[in-house]
Amino acid sequence: MHRMSVLVAALASVALGATASSARREGADRSATALERHRAAESARLRAHFDSVDVELRSRDVWALGPRQRAARARLIAWLRDYRDAGSFPENDRFTTAEPFFRDHRGVLCAMAYLIDRSGRGDIVDDVARTRNNAYIRELVDDARLVAWLDSTGLTADEAARIQPTYGPPPGGFPTASTEEKMSASYKAAAGTLIGASVVSSALSVVAPTRGIGLLTTVVGVAAAGVGIDGLSRGGDYRTLGAVTAGTGALAVVIGIRALRHRSLSGERAARAPAIDVAPALLGPARRDNLGLVLRARF
Repeated sequence: MHRMSVLVAALASVALGATASSARREGADRSATALERHRAAESARLRAHFDSVDVELRSRDVWALGPRQRAARARLIAWLRDYRDAGSFPENDRFTTAEPFFRDHRGVLCAMAYLIDRSGRGDIVDDVARTRNNAYIRELVDDARLVAWLDSTGLTADEAARIQPTYGPPPGGFPTASTEEKMSASYKAAAGTLIGASVVSSALSVVAPTRGIGLLTTVVGVAAAGVGIDGLSRGGDYRTLGAVTAGTGALAVVIGIRALRHRSLSGERAARAPAIDVAPALLGPARRDNLGLVLRARF
């Protein structure tokens, strides 16, 4: 019976930890799927945007431009199609609203930055990315080098602004530092509470074992072990606290079951303990009554 109880408690702990880990993995899978859908939707949106821009740029009357400007403009329009077809676009990893990115955290360039860089003016791209990475083109018209580049390629500031898209945030926003701290604090609070409860209930089970205290200690131990196993499965910063919580919980389960078994054995021993009963009785022949004592011993 004792071994079976230990086995059941251990299986309960493992099941609790596995359930928590499975739920967390499912949540992560859902987040990953949502992010993939977001990226696919963004890619389709941006491709459609550049399709529209391509039509607009080709339909403009460029009779006032010089030969070099017309040639440079045609070259940029062809490069813009290359950029669209490559399908590698910046990602918004900072803002909860749609914003422009000259260069994203992966080093991917926006369409305008790509055109400027491919034309040999990577210095302009580097400076803008370093100082005003999320600026709109219209906000950069104070950059004399950029204005000169636009003029040399036959593009107007309005056309450049039309080429430059914005990039939407991923679904659910971004995991901020405060969110991570709250999550970590929540786990620490739960683990700390269960460790304390396991220690206190285990001490009571040792000092004054009762069926109720033993049952409480076992239940608390199972919960602590489950939370500890969940922490171990997360790894990283959770591993040490998870190990302590799981170990404390497992010990509480053993102590709780021993308390339950102790009370059960105590009751059995009390029922089988040696005893001597003394009671008055009538002794002698049937027709002659004599008063006496009867001694009964049980071993």
